[in-house]
Amino acid sequence: MTKGVSTIVATILLLLIVIAIVGFAFGFFQRFFGIATSTGEEQLQLTQQNIQTSMRIESASGTPVVGATPASSSIIVRNTGAADINTANVVLFLNDVIQLGAAGCTWRDVGDTIGKTTITPNELANCKLSSDCSAKSVKFTTPGLEAAGTCV
Repeated sequence: MTKGVSTIVATILLLLIVIAIVGFAFGFFQRFFGIATSTGEEQLQLTQQNIQTSMRIESASGTPVVGATPASSSIIVRNTGAADINTANVVLFLNDVIQLGAAGCTWRDVGDTIGKTTITPNELANCKLSSDCSAKSVKFTTPGLEAAGTCV
C-alpha cells in the first residue's frame, strides 16, 4: 500500500480549487464591469445635457446706471437650449479675465426684482455687474457651451 492522496481526492481538491478561482474571477469582473457601466451612463447623461445647453448674449450694456455708485453693468442672456442652465455653473470673463466673487454676476430676472439660480429654456436672465464693462469683450462659459460678445 502506497501512501499519498488518492486520485479521487486529488480530483475533488482540484475541482474545488478551480471552482473557487472561477468564483473569485466572476465576482471581480462583475464589479469591474458594473462600475464601468455606471460611469459610462453618467458620462452619457452629462454629455446629453451639455449638448442640450445653449446660451446667447442678447445685450450687454456698460452704461453706468444713473446715480449708481459705483458704476454697474447689465448683460442680458437667453437660454436657447432645451435644458435648464444652473447659474452657479456659469463663469463670466471680461477681456478674457475670469470674474469671481463680487466682480462676477449677480443673476436677476429681467425686471431686476428677484434672484435667479436657474435659467429655463427660452428664458431671459440679467447678469448684474458691480463694474462698468463698456468696450470689453464678454464671454460666458459653462460645461458644454460658450457665449461671447462685446459690452457697449
